[in-house]
Amino acid sequence: MLSKITSGATVGLEATLVDVEVDIAGQGLPSFMLVAASNPCPCGYFDDPKRACRFLPGTVSRYQRRISGPILDQIDFTIDVPSSRGSEARR
Repeated sequence: MLSKITSGATVGLEATLVDVEVDIAGQGLPSFMLVAASNPCPCGYFDDPKRACRFLPGTVSRYQRRISGPILDQIDFTIDVPSSRGSEARR
């Protein structure tokens, strides 16, 4: 989970995302793809239509700010995945 990464690891990840490139036909391209997941809040129910989030807005905001700007700048797209019951996920 992206929000659980320590600050030291985040600094190393930021440097890798910015500095590492592969030269293909004169084009500097990123050398790897980052795939990450994160809940919208610590309990995972912020903005959920079926369950109420148990955290105050300030706590949710601090949780979401843990993902630093340089990392967010490198993310090209995001996908919101609605929650599902465990039995639905096993299909």
